[in-house]
Amino acid sequence: MNRLRRREGMRLGVLLVSLAAGCGRHAPPSRPADAAAPATWTAGICGTGDDSWCWGYRRPIGAKLSRLWGSGPRDVWAVGDLGTIIHFDGERWSRVSSGTTDELVAIGGRGPGDAWAIGKNRTLLRLSGGAWKSVALPKIDNEELLSDLLVLPNGDAWIVGGMTKTSLVGEELINLCFVGHHDGTAWRFDEDEGCGPLGRVWGAAPDNVWADGGDVVHWNGRYLTKNPKQKPAPIVGRHGFASGWKLAREWGGGDGGQLKDPRGNAAAIGGVRDFWAAGPEDVWAIAANGALAHFDGQRWSQGDEPLSLRAVAARAADDVWAVGAPSTLLHFDGHDWRSWRLPGSSSNYPIAVAALAARPSIDVWVLTSGELLHFDGKRWTSVASKPPKRDMFALFARAPEDVWVGAGIQLLHWNGHAIETFDLDFEPRHLWGTERTLWAGDRLHRWDGAKMIIPPDAAGTDGKGFYGTSVAIGSDGLWLVAGSRWLSRVASGKFENIKEAPQPLQAVWASPSGEIWAAGYGHVTHGKGETWTVERTPGLAEITAIGGADGLVWMLGREGLLFRR
Repeated sequence: MNRLRRREGMRLGVLLVSLAAGCGRHAPPSRPADAAAPATWTAGICGTGDDSWCWGYRRPIGAKLSRLWGSGPRDVWAVGDLGTIIHFDGERWSRVSSGTTDELVAIGGRGPGDAWAIGKNRTLLRLSGGAWKSVALPKIDNEELLSDLLVLPNGDAWIVGGMTKTSLVGEELINLCFVGHHDGTAWRFDEDEGCGPLGRVWGAAPDNVWADGGDVVHWNGRYLTKNPKQKPAPIVGRHGFASGWKLAREWGGGDGGQLKDPRGNAAAIGGVRDFWAAGPEDVWAIAANGALAHFDGQRWSQGDEPLSLRAVAARAADDVWAVGAPSTLLHFDGHDWRSWRLPGSSSNYPIAVAALAARPSIDVWVLTSGELLHFDGKRWTSVASKPPKRDMFALFARAPEDVWVGAGIQLLHWNGHAIETFDLDFEPRHLWGTERTLWAGDRLHRWDGAKMIIPPDAAGTDGKGFYGTSVAIGSDGLWLVAGSRWLSRVASGKFENIKEAPQPLQAVWASPSGEIWAAGYGHVTHGKGETWTVERTPGLAEITAIGGADGLVWMLGREGLLFRR
């Protein structure tokens, strides 16, 4: 039998500091009587320090989850993208520091305060003393990826993974498998060629552990063997000891399987990546898309809805509105998210949102691909429909009787009683403004009270107007970004490139204090005068919009929403 080569590992502990949970401490506003929302979930999970960024969405965190483990109903852990570790104490989820941004792919333990977690790119973490500590893997010849973790009731822990690569000569593929074993004292690691990357490890006894991927590997209590003669033990559920729940999967590398209810099929759900059950009527599950769901004995409730945010409007740090696909309006009160379905055809997708007035009143405007909608907290009103053969692109609302929409080569205006239509010679794909001004672009135009014009101070050398995909109206001029790395300004008819960012910029915003914020691919640039700061944005690769209100700065990206106070 072909036995795997063994290497000794060493361990290094680094103390990590827990992140604070919860971005707001304000009492939630009353729920509209006829606008019922799903159960609330913890949101707004922040880092420490005054300049930390908070996840505003997805719920309950801002990353996709991959695996679950718990020691009891008041001690449940989940891990996921961006080094995410969250903990459930029986009442709510809170984020805990991991000290890494690696994609965490597995977690397991044997009791409270005693657990392991692994990251895809060779990250190994140990829960000890209430904090997660980094454990150093040994330096070996290859950089295998980790894929799965098993912790047995006696404390033995197993890690598997591997890699596939092309040799330096010809097209021949080299398959490597990687196995780590902790016997309660120290880690030992094995790697070998020809057994392929391992994707799943399972077993119930210290002398009967299995792993598979390109090949099958077995530990009999003394040594590892590739492709043994005996038949592998069946792969059943990962968690849920004594609960009866089972996750039926043919192989551990897949994205999901059927989670079966021990009482029958009433609560069975498909597309489950992982689960943890405290009992037949208390189950947490992660869907294939990384969403977290809970079964309370009666029904499944999903806290991380599989929707994509399209636009955000904020009146304060504890009063944030957003729209997402498919057809959803959301509100964040500083503690929880609540959601409502948009009325109208399901083929209409949300484009923009605007929030007016101050609490306790609700005055929200939503532009979809087919309608302009108004929501007062109790009922929806359709104010305008899409003009024939015209696309609706942009929304700007100043007051309940002063709402503007860009539609085709027209500008629509709601005056509080009716829709006024103004014909244009360009498409107003973007709208910006203040209490007294209204601008449209891509080529910059300004409303003069009767029509859109290109003002002399924004005409440019060709007279066709400066180009801007995002504009901020500051006290010292117009600030523009247009997909390049430059943050530019137009003042007194003069165009200047002010600040170059590390990556192309997508959006710009001017705060009431005069500070300029510009964001793009993984970075945000902000400053005033001659002082500028560039920082990375945690978790957002591409930022599509930026804004703020009442001491709040928010950024919207394809991965979710971040905000900071």
